[in-house]
Amino acid sequence: TYDIWCMYHKNLHIRHLQLPSALQFDFNSVTLDGAVPKFHLNAHGDLCRTVFSLNFFPGVGHMDGEGIERDWASVNGAARSTKEMGEGSQHDTLDDIWGNTNYRKFIAM
Repeated sequence: TYDIWCMYHKNLHIRHLQLPSALQFDFNSVTLDGAVPKFHLNAHGDLCRTVFSLNFFPGVGHMDGEGIERDWASVNGAARSTKEMGEGSQHDTLDDIWGNTNYRKFIAM
């Protein structure tokens, strides 16, 4: 899910071609499905709510698609502490923070 998937997917193929070749893939060999998370969907138009609602995706169940949003509250504090770090240190620190977030989710299952 992505808050603006309804707009983002339109030029995805063009953006994809601008990536380094090592990150590109064959669009014909994959199926990409996208939706707008339920909390954000109400701000979209009727067509978007119909086409990109998780309610119409097989196998999704009652997922709201907002899981990543809930993690920002615990991670936002890192912005100040990593602001003046070098690029590598900042990446490593944020990677550790997100790794811890994922670990806590995993052990809570």
